[in-house]
Amino acid sequence: MNTSQLPEKCVLLLFEDFFDLEEIQKVQDSFALATGVASLITAPDGRPLTRPSNFTRLCSRIIRESTAGKENCMRSDALLGAYNPHGPNISRCMSGALWDAGVSITVGGRHVASWLIGQVRSSVLDDDAMYGYARTIGVDPQEYREAMAEVPVMDEEQFRRVADALFVIANSLSEKAYQQALLLEEKRERQKMDAMRSMLMDRSLDAIVVINEHHRVIEANKRFADMLGYAPEEVIGLYTWDYEATMNEAMVRDLFPDFSQVNSVFESRHRKKDGTVFDVEVTTAGASIDGHSCVLTFSRDITARKEAERQLSQSEKHFRTLFELSRDGFILADPEGRFLDANKAYCDMTGYSVPELRALGDFYAITPGKWRNWQREEIWTRLFLTGDTGVYEKEYIHRDGHVFPVELRDFAVHDDHGVVRYAWGTVRDISKRVRTEEHMRSLLQMVEQSPACIVMTDPKGNIEYVNPKFTELSGYTFAEVRGQNPRILGSGYKSRGEYEELWRTIESGRQWRGEFRNRHKDGSLYWEAALISPILEPDGRITHYVAIKEDITQHRHTQEELRKRDINFKKIVDILPQLVSYVDRNLRYRFVNAAYSSFFSSSDLVGLTVPEVIGEEAFEIAQEHVQQVFQGKTVHYGATLPYPEMGERFVDVYLIPDYSGSGEVEGYYSILNDLTHLKKIEDSLRLAKDEAEAANKLKSEFLANMSHEIRTPLNGILGMLQLMQSTNLDAEQQECLQTAIKSSERLTRLLSDILDISKIEADKLVFRDHAFEIRDVEKALGELFGQAVKEKGIDYTFRADPRLPEKVMGDEARLVQVLFNLVGNSLKFTEQGSVCVEATVLPFTAGAPLRLLFSVTDTGLGMSDQIQRDIFEPFIQNDGSYTRRYQGVGLGLTIVRKLVQRMGGSLCLDSTSGQGSAIFVSLPFGLCCEHAGEDACGGESNTIPGLRVLMVEDDAVNLLCGQRLLEKSGYVVSTACDGQDALEKLMTENFDLVLMDIQMPVLDGIQTTKAIRHAAPFAHVSDIPIIALTAHAMAGDQEKFLAAEMDGYLSKPYDLGKINQEIARVISLPRRGARQAD
Repeated sequence: MNTSQLPEKCVLLLFEDFFDLEEIQKVQDSFALATGVASLITAPDGRPLTRPSNFTRLCSRIIRESTAGKENCMRSDALLGAYNPHGPNISRCMSGALWDAGVSITVGGRHVASWLIGQVRSSVLDDDAMYGYARTIGVDPQEYREAMAEVPVMDEEQFRRVADALFVIANSLSEKAYQQALLLEEKRERQKMDAMRSMLMDRSLDAIVVINEHHRVIEANKRFADMLGYAPEEVIGLYTWDYEATMNEAMVRDLFPDFSQVNSVFESRHRKKDGTVFDVEVTTAGASIDGHSCVLTFSRDITARKEAERQLSQSEKHFRTLFELSRDGFILADPEGRFLDANKAYCDMTGYSVPELRALGDFYAITPGKWRNWQREEIWTRLFLTGDTGVYEKEYIHRDGHVFPVELRDFAVHDDHGVVRYAWGTVRDISKRVRTEEHMRSLLQMVEQSPACIVMTDPKGNIEYVNPKFTELSGYTFAEVRGQNPRILGSGYKSRGEYEELWRTIESGRQWRGEFRNRHKDGSLYWEAALISPILEPDGRITHYVAIKEDITQHRHTQEELRKRDINFKKIVDILPQLVSYVDRNLRYRFVNAAYSSFFSSSDLVGLTVPEVIGEEAFEIAQEHVQQVFQGKTVHYGATLPYPEMGERFVDVYLIPDYSGSGEVEGYYSILNDLTHLKKIEDSLRLAKDEAEAANKLKSEFLANMSHEIRTPLNGILGMLQLMQSTNLDAEQQECLQTAIKSSERLTRLLSDILDISKIEADKLVFRDHAFEIRDVEKALGELFGQAVKEKGIDYTFRADPRLPEKVMGDEARLVQVLFNLVGNSLKFTEQGSVCVEATVLPFTAGAPLRLLFSVTDTGLGMSDQIQRDIFEPFIQNDGSYTRRYQGVGLGLTIVRKLVQRMGGSLCLDSTSGQGSAIFVSLPFGLCCEHAGEDACGGESNTIPGLRVLMVEDDAVNLLCGQRLLEKSGYVVSTACDGQDALEKLMTENFDLVLMDIQMPVLDGIQTTKAIRHAAPFAHVSDIPIIALTAHAMAGDQEKFLAAEMDGYLSKPYDLGKINQEIARVISLPRRGARQAD
């Protein structure tokens, strides 16, 4: 058993630290196999370290699976594994039938494991004891006996030899483990030392490098790698000259031939990986590692120190430059006053060079005798006590012997212990200043008797002189005010800003003129007009200020009288309801009237600024206008201003500039009218107007809906009546049919009149100019009213002025509409006599439009004055009684007046009740050439027999009526009851044209048209002509449908002639695709 001791600091105490458990398992298994015994290695605490080898069923399955048996085995194992340096521990197990043995495995005297063997029967069996043990631990005796029979038999001597062999093996293992432990401990200590050294190197602020005898880096800390910009692993193997910037390879080898002798500190420069160079301080020391010479180098980046040294050197150069170039003299002396240095200004001032000054000794040598003791005893003592003498004056002796005055100030320079090492002085030649003062004194003598008050101050404003007049006016003597500031006379009248402006003026070298309200010594007030002027040196420096003042108290009394007049003026202005104010250049109120104060709820506005009173937000709006008034412009504007206390107010403002005697704008008058109440009234009126327009829009929408709903059934009625005309009817039937058609047409005209009113009011009535003949108008009127004239038995004539052009440019349809209404009214109210229409040319000049005068004269009822005033208003009739004889709703003349106005014409009425009426209409027209083209749709429209038409209509009556009318005109007609039905038919059938209703279920006309024009399945018919055939006839409807990519428009009820005409027009147009390409 190994008895050698491990070092105390060794921490390897576990079996696993010394042995490979798998290798030990193999040894254990081989030993058990060779000897026939069971084998197991356990830790000192009984924990198995290896797997059991050759264990019997008796021990592993029976005894150890019982609680008592397992506890007995554990106690036995502990005894067997106890440390025994002399041999194995051998004993019988507690069953009395099995041999067990154990040896201790130790490492350096430390027990780390127990190797146990056994589970063999003794050749001498004690059956009673054996089976009694089975009962003791509570196992099945029979199973116990059977398992016992499986256990190998070995006599005591044989088992002992096996145990001795185990002891030898265990001792050998212990010795091997001990040697391994020593090696491991040594390696660990070496690693610990290496880690400690590495930690110290990496924490060093210096770059540390170990260089071998080949001048290559074999070790370096992180600081070295960071300093050079390398990764730590990249610096290993670098040669010294790879990073040394000041030496090449040959120089390095020459400088360091023997590393053992290296021991130096020097400055150099290193080169980074990126090529940049920086300053370093290097410490080198020779060393020997593993018998090899090497050098330890410690490098420190001194770039910052070098830069500081450079800046210090530069600073010294700058200081020296300033020292030499200063206009004031500078001297440096030791504590005894001996010259050490002086600048050029000082040498020029005294006439001595620096070596000559040093040769003189101390500066007392150039000081006149009367100053020496004073300077030595008072000035020099003050310097050593306080470090600063302050400014003082004395005289110097120039090298050429003349004496001149100087102004000095000395400073003490102390060392770290507070001892004065140097005296530093500034010196200025004040000869010019002294001469100026002498000159000033002579000038002052000249003004002693001046009737004006004269005051002289230094540049800081401290009084240096006042003449007797000053004492007379102020009550102060010269002695009382000398050294004082003139503000001792202040009464508080002038503002701080005014004094600042005064100082800005005189400090800039300019004169200041103004007035002061000063306080006499006895407290009384008096007024002075002042002129303050700066006294300038040739170089522009100000040495003094002189104020020449005149007593203007009497003048101010006069001004006071004027002020009283101003008060009276203010009283008058206060009566005004307008807001009146006066504002000075500083935007401060100098006057406000009562209305202004009341408006802003304050009686203390004078002195405040405009932004303070009206608020910053309101002032931002008014600021542009204020700038204009200060440019000399009178400004008038209205604005909504947000006032802090009152909210938004609408005001009307006049700003009037006020000029000073010199013509400058020194303020402005403001006259402000608060129109907020009127603005609210105006807004209310505007709101009422908007509400009226909204109501008018609702009315128009109502009319549109009513028109649509009435036109739809009316369309069916007229269509059927037109179909009946084409059948064989007797005279009575024809009469009834004509009556029905006329009633329907009258209803249609009523709808058209209502819609015309709506269009005119919506400003959507369209006028189309084209060439036409007046005789066509005459013909149209004759055809329209011929039957009515015959039935009433009156005379109807149309007289045309021979001077009328053959053709004119204008809207023929609107002219016919105007005349139709006028003639229709005349015929309606004329029972006998005549109706006459005349067309004449009014005089006109070249370049002006042609104007025609149309008159309609009748011998009918005439109109009273009341009716004439109201007749052009909507729904006004000449007969308003319940029993009236004349039909109509009273829209005709309203439409006429509005049409005439929109066409640029004029209209007048002349009528006498019971004697007839005359209406005159003047309209402008254009002239056209002799052969002006016919209207695009001129001539009678022709049908196109065989044209395939798809009629889309959701109303069954209208659909049947329309189909029959079109078929009678020769068209081939198919029908669809809604938009979806139409799309399906277009997919399967061929058509030349589509008549499209607008308001339909499923898909309306606009949606259907969009699908035809743009949906992919209908690409083959995307350009098919589509005409809107609808009861929508309000202003703007036609334009809306054409904008929805339809090609034509017809309003219900049906008129076969118009249908044929529109179909012919649309079919004659180029296809839509061709039009878009153009």
